[in-house]
Amino acid sequence: MSYSPPTKRTIMISFLLLVIGIVLAIVGFLGLVKGFNDWLIYIGFGLIILSWILMFIGVRFRGV
Repeated sequence: MSYSPPTKRTIMISFLLLVIGIVLAIVGFLGLVKGFNDWLIYIGFGLIILSWILMFIGVRFRGV
């Protein structure tokens, strides 16, 4: 399979997931929300991984 550029929609969704994930992870690390720090870190890293998977799928398969 050759390289196919991802669509604009895939790039925007992946970027938004990445930004939201980074913000949640930073808020969790800094402890700005009491009692939910662990969950914010988990959800943040989950969204970061999801954004990378989405971008990988968008590059590997045409039309995504």
